[in-house]
Amino acid sequence: MTSLNRRPAQKNIVHIRPGPVAEARFAKEPIDCFNLFISDVVKEEIFTHTNAEINRKKIDYANITDGSQNNLNYDELNALFGILILSAALKDNHLSTKVMFDVTFSSGRYRATFTERRFSFLLDCLRFDEKDTRQERKKTDKLAAIRQIWEILIENCKKY
Repeated sequence: MTSLNRRPAQKNIVHIRPGPVAEARFAKEPIDCFNLFISDVVKEEIFTHTNAEINRKKIDYANITDGSQNNLNYDELNALFGILILSAALKDNHLSTKVMFDVTFSSGRYRATFTERRFSFLLDCLRFDEKDTRQERKKTDKLAAIRQIWEILIENCKKY
């Protein structure tokens, strides 16, 4: 017969402290946490494949000269992530880009970062894999479009 006042056996006691581990313990700002999960490797993949798509689309936009079709740079990629996260936090992610960038409906925070045309163009060109080989990879992997980024994200989640 077991007593209710009895101490649990040593093998049944969990000695793992919950919470962040490794580098995540030292992250003080939200951007530090974000960069642990969306690492430079992930950003580099997105950067490379997005610029490849921009170069493909430049042919279609050859007559537009306002600069909205320039290649993406790292600062813009970080700003794009920031705008997407901000719009979700403010529950603006269901709004059209016209409404998001209209200062009468929302403050100028979106316009201060991008023009509406540039933002729409970047969203249209955002890529996570090599478009030319995707169809072949999709035959064996339904997650082919984001597989590499997904695997890195899962590894980062396990790490931190």
